[in-house]
Amino acid sequence: MVATGAACGSSQPGSTAPSASCARERAALDRIGPVETLGDASRALRRSIAGERRLLAGFRHDDPLAPRILQAIAAGKRSLVSIERSDPQKTMSPIRTGAPDARRAVETLREILRVFCGRR
Repeated sequence: MVATGAACGSSQPGSTAPSASCARERAALDRIGPVETLGDASRALRRSIAGERRLLAGFRHDDPLAPRILQAIAAGKRSLVSIERSDPQKTMSPIRTGAPDARRAVETLREILRVFCGRR
């Protein structure tokens, strides 16, 4: 894995302390909270996309994890658009709309952080 030091720090063997970026991104992820409503889903998707963009900014384009992050960003955007266009008043059941997608987006970001930051 090739990444710049600006992202989540070293994932090389022997590296025990995560960088400040990893700690910051994990804390941001933890602040997303549970996703129960469409408002929660929209917020979680926006925050997941933002976190993935921050991570991607520190990657080289040839990094093997970069395509996974790009896919996660695209999936999050599709889910967010789906929520905002299909139910602008946020009156539909969250189970039928975006909450499950938002939960998956948060878990995808969590897994990306776990892999990149060396928490396996």
